[in-house]
Amino acid sequence: MENIEQLEDEIKVQEHSLYERLKPLRMEEINIINKKVWIRENTLTILFNNFVETQMIKNDVCLNVDLLHAAVKSYYDDIHRYKHYANAELANSIKQAAYTIKWITKFRPIQAKKDVYVSIDTNLRFALTCGFSFLDRELVDFIFKEKSIIDLKNRTKSEIEIEMSFYDKLLYMLRFRQVSGKHFIAIFEALELACYSIHSTRFEG
Repeated sequence: MENIEQLEDEIKVQEHSLYERLKPLRMEEINIINKKVWIRENTLTILFNNFVETQMIKNDVCLNVDLLHAAVKSYYDDIHRYKHYANAELANSIKQAAYTIKWITKFRPIQAKKDVYVSIDTNLRFALTCGFSFLDRELVDFIFKEKSIIDLKNRTKSEIEIEMSFYDKLLYMLRFRQVSGKHFIAIFEALELACYSIHSTRFEG
């Protein structure tokens, strides 16, 4: 019993010592993350400006900077949690895309101006746009193939599933399902394999 108590005391001393030694590194990591957040917010703001121009809703919506900050900060929390778990220096493009989509969908930083109606899908499409910015052009083209946003009104579930392009299906999932970052990682990894498998077959042919 005495040996156990001594061992517990040793562990407490070692843990405190380790905490004190790691504290400066944690502060350095926080500083790095804050810089990354600032850069990413600027990038997403540029994407937002391009997005509202192409969607022709520039005068109807605004970007809530507080919600954008919350989305980006949560994104980096997920990314750095993954890095610590996997002991990885970098997260690949698919993980970056997946967690970007997850958090922009959650916080929905695009807001309608007063007395203006904006589709509920606006933030979901913006989330996909931002996520796709990490992916290879070839993979994005594969996702957008035969894209056609369909009207979900007066359609049966089977009709909707048959008529949907893959982009439509991603949008549908974001609208009606609880989809995690891990789900999107699995989806994009499977898509990447399918895309490059088709490309390789055509090249060999």
